[in-house]
Amino acid sequence: MHSQSARRVAITLALIATASIWLRYYMRCRAAAMPSDTVWRLTYTIECESARAGAQVSAAIPYDTPHAHVVRQDVRAVNFQIAPLTQSTSANRNLVAVAEAAGDSRLALQLDIHLSPASVWPFSDPLGAIAEGKNSTVLKGVDRTASPLVTEKLNLLRKGATNPAQLVTRVFTFCRALSPLDDRDAPNDADGTLIENQGSPRGRARAMIALCQAGGVPARLATGFELHAADIATPTDWVEVLLDGRWTSYDPARNWQGELPHNALPVCHNSNIVTAQNTRAMEAEFSIQQLPPGSGPLSFERGNLAVVLDLTRLPLEMQPVLSLILLMPFGALITCVFRNLVGVKTSGTFAPMLLAMSFVLADWRAGLAVLIAVVILGFATRNWLDSLQLLMLPRLSIVLTFIVCCIVLGVSLSEYWHVAPAAGAVFLPLVILTMIVERFFISTQEDGVSVAVQHLAGTLVVGACCFAILRWEAIARWVLTYPEVHFGTAAILVLLGRYTGYQLLELWRFRPFVEP
Repeated sequence: MHSQSARRVAITLALIATASIWLRYYMRCRAAAMPSDTVWRLTYTIECESARAGAQVSAAIPYDTPHAHVVRQDVRAVNFQIAPLTQSTSANRNLVAVAEAAGDSRLALQLDIHLSPASVWPFSDPLGAIAEGKNSTVLKGVDRTASPLVTEKLNLLRKGATNPAQLVTRVFTFCRALSPLDDRDAPNDADGTLIENQGSPRGRARAMIALCQAGGVPARLATGFELHAADIATPTDWVEVLLDGRWTSYDPARNWQGELPHNALPVCHNSNIVTAQNTRAMEAEFSIQQLPPGSGPLSFERGNLAVVLDLTRLPLEMQPVLSLILLMPFGALITCVFRNLVGVKTSGTFAPMLLAMSFVLADWRAGLAVLIAVVILGFATRNWLDSLQLLMLPRLSIVLTFIVCCIVLGVSLSEYWHVAPAAGAVFLPLVILTMIVERFFISTQEDGVSVAVQHLAGTLVVGACCFAILRWEAIARWVLTYPEVHFGTAAILVLLGRYTGYQLLELWRFRPFVEP
């Protein structure tokens, strides 16, 4: 009776998973097929020579706008370790790559962007709420000590301007009238552009910024791309001026006034898209290509509650963590298969999955070093502590103390040799492994050393299989796109929960009884 109910539940869950995945796939294809929407791929290719281990390359990630939404990020690195997305004081979102050793290094970053002429996605300024008063973050960009040339030009433009909006319009008209130059010798700074009455697009933008700031109007330089096909894309600059509590875009070179074109993609403010520290001969190239129909994400109108079902709309810095969380049921499934079908015993129910997750979130080399240190120190101190006849909790605390001291010493030596890992790369494996060591010693006291070693070996084997799944980027992206697949995962777990037959290791152990 119960077996039939379990099968019916499993079949129902499998059907729900199949129908949900098919429906989402159909909606994605339909959304991408709309003639007004397009999908573009922006590619960064960065090559350099790292002077030493720890050299850094920082690449700014585009902002979402009401028309453009970054839906996918793919990073490939050679001799680089990728750090999580960070946000600088200028509100730029930066992906930081840290060199593992001195020598040639390469970073390739692909960003897929869903572009819609209609205003689809909600937009909030990356600097957040605008604070009033002299201590406002944005007012720090007001230059009260302008050059005499800027002050002279400003005094001429200020006559008759009764409010900041009129002043900005006059400054924009003046800078737009400056002669455009696109050659390498064109002035790129404000004073040079004003002296020669001509300049590059960046020079004219900086001239407008200098005049606005000298007039008490906050302004900043924005850098980004126009989304159109280009094998070698060139970043473009424009001006953003704070008027009536919001940043308004102007570009004297292309006559943008008041609003950006829908295909303009801002990337950073008051900085370059790619910056580097302790590197030599750095080269950065950008390319833009339009992807064929069928590559777009789900598209929902603003205010539609169904948007919560599309996890690919979430900020890029959240997606890797959510992908890892969505992979955890697969780790639990692998653990159940090994325990229920194969017969492998582990130290704790979900210890293998937690161990694998700690290695994925941290650097696997640092995690492996912590694992070796924990096991060796645990065995080395066991006999000595047993001779003292201590209670279990103080004994385990002493083991933890020795492990912590040795790992901290190892990190210090690694930093001395310029190969130190990040703190998180050591901390998380240490926490999980300490729990496993605690379980190991308890099992030693209750069941003996042989059983404890078997459980530890089983934990490592199952953890290695879970690690292979949890770090599989293609599966992570797929499950983030189609989270309904876990209805199928639950269906398999229901069937495993009803399995009471022989385990594979039991068949191997009892094989002498069935041999002729």
